[in-house]
Amino acid sequence: RIFLLLGRSDFRFNYFGTIFGLILFLILTGGHPSVFRATIMASVYLLAKLTNRVTNGFNSIAIAALIILLINPNELFNPGFLLSFSAVLSILIIYPKLSKAINQLNINKVIKNVLLFISVSFAAQIGTLPFTIIYFNKLSVISILANLIVIPIIGLNVSIGILTLAISLLSNYLAGIFASANSFLIDFLYYFVNKISQLDFSYIAIYYFSTLDGIIYYAFISLISYLSILGINRKTYYVVIPLLVISLGNFITLDDKKLLPDRKLSIMAVDVGQGDSFLIKFPNSKIALIDAGNYTEYFDTGDRIIFPLLKRLGINRIDYAFISHLDTDHFGGIISLINYGIINKLYLPLQDSSIKSVIFEEFLQENNVPYNYYSDNYFEEGNSKIYFLSDTTSQEYLNFDSNNKSGIIKIVHGKNSFLFVGDAEHEAENFLIKRYRNFLESDVLKVGHHGSKTSTSNNFLETVNPKYGIISAGIMNRFNHPSDEVIKKLDKNNIEIFRTDKDGAIILISDGKEIKSLNWKEL
Repeated sequence: RIFLLLGRSDFRFNYFGTIFGLILFLILTGGHPSVFRATIMASVYLLAKLTNRVTNGFNSIAIAALIILLINPNELFNPGFLLSFSAVLSILIIYPKLSKAINQLNINKVIKNVLLFISVSFAAQIGTLPFTIIYFNKLSVISILANLIVIPIIGLNVSIGILTLAISLLSNYLAGIFASANSFLIDFLYYFVNKISQLDFSYIAIYYFSTLDGIIYYAFISLISYLSILGINRKTYYVVIPLLVISLGNFITLDDKKLLPDRKLSIMAVDVGQGDSFLIKFPNSKIALIDAGNYTEYFDTGDRIIFPLLKRLGINRIDYAFISHLDTDHFGGIISLINYGIINKLYLPLQDSSIKSVIFEEFLQENNVPYNYYSDNYFEEGNSKIYFLSDTTSQEYLNFDSNNKSGIIKIVHGKNSFLFVGDAEHEAENFLIKRYRNFLESDVLKVGHHGSKTSTSNNFLETVNPKYGIISAGIMNRFNHPSDEVIKKLDKNNIEIFRTDKDGAIILISDGKEIKSLNWKEL
């Protein structure tokens, strides 16, 4: 923009200068994926101008998407990629129609310009709505109005930032003045966004929106756009649009309670990526959770996956939360669930004096969450028995590392049994075999450590003798879990394998006599 504002008559210089500026900005921001996407999209558009080709927004965005996916195919599953391109596509399709309608209004010029500005945000929100709900379970109510302040400030931030960089070549003192002004704007922006997001009416929580609902939504929007192109008269709109809304409403899934039926033991391996989380519903409708997935500064499994899932299932409380061990990919998501106040009681592995354990226990006390430790005993719940296989009196057990100290749980319901071993590796498996022997035998084994080759020894498999093996791992994870070695062992022992990285959520239902798998995709 700065190069274009310089007024040079040589448009090629302007375009090359703008592309250079975009690349420089990309480097300065550390090559963040969102900036990379924007740079590619803008550069493709400008290169089309440079080659004297007729610029078509749809072609430009398609080429940009192709380039990005060729460089990194995994971007297709990145929420940022989907949100960016759905926003731009929606603006290209919807904004021209909105601007045409606004320009025909006989109103004050200032108001007209404000409406045109708002219509851009409105068009983008229409395009991103399904992805926003699916990924965040929230629909922003005030984002369009907030953008009246946020977008101009961001534009000013970028301009001042580039200007500061240029001035720094001449005078550090002057550059410091501009940098301070920019810092003030950024602080104000954070303050404003934080305050806006805390308003009770700032968003609507939506937990009942599936991928199918998203597809139907886009079909609905596409049909309306197509009708507008055909020039259908208003009377037709008055008939067609209500019918489409009614049809759309019939498809939206409002109740997923049948996923976990009553009067049976239901166990769901929640797809939390590279981590563990198992949701259990006992025959008496009491709810348990074994582990709660990961937490990073970018993604909180408890807030973004487990809590929305509970809402969809009509679950308001977790009666028992079991943490296998204090690795982030197992207990990270429990923090948000505790903050939501839905945990009745929590069980921890062996008490220790590690800093992480001490801090976590202090957090539980501050939030008035009753907790206890795994011990070598059991309790009953809804005709099911929950066994803790943790001999905390053994010195051998006490000397294990964190993974091998994973709390082991066996659930028995009638003739069926399920064994959860956390991240237990060969050392812990050998200890369990010596301590519990044939009691380890179970119909279902939660394969240890996400299918790592350091777990699931031949001796352990022979002792447990499972019919089914559940592996909880993330798609194309950096650890290459599960290992080919473990998969071969499971296949060799004729164990049916369920994998969250391939199957998504896994649901097993037991009536005490037999175990059936439930394909949630077919419901």
